Amino acid sequence: MADTQTSRVFGVHLQGTPQIFELAENLRAQRALSPVHLLVVDDDEQVREVCGAVAEECGLKVVDVGTGEEALEVMEISSVDILLTDLRLPGTSGLDLLRKVTVTHPDIAVVMLTQYGTSLSSQWTVPH
Repeated sequence: MADTQTSRVFGVHLQGTPQIFELAENLRAQRALSPVHLLVVDDDEQVREVCGAVAEECGLKVVDVGTGEEALEVMEISSVDILLTDLRLPGTSGLDLLRKVTVTHPDIAVVMLTQYGTSLSSQWTVPH
C-alpha cells in the first residue's frame, strides 16, 4: 500500500477487503458524511455485482462498468472517489487505467483486484 500527496494507490488482497471500507469511511468523514462514490471496473459481471452489492450495503454510491474505456468516460462526467479495478481488462488494462487516472484524476483512490497476483504486478501498482 502506498500513499502520496498526488495520488493514492492501494493493492488489496481479498482478505484485506475491509481496507476499502476503511478508506471509504475516512473519505466520508473528511467530506462531512457526504456519500462516497465507487467505480467498479471488471469484465466479469458477477464480480461487479458482488463488489457493488457489498459496497452499497456499506453506504457507498456505486457505478460499475466492464472496460477501462468505459471507466474513463464515467470519470469525465461523474464524481468518483474510489476506483476499484481488475488488473486484466480487455482493451485498456487495469495498469493502463491506473497510469491514466493517477495523472488525470490524482484525488481518486485506486484499488487493484486480480486473481492472477504476482510480485511483478504488485510492483507496478506502486507509483514510480
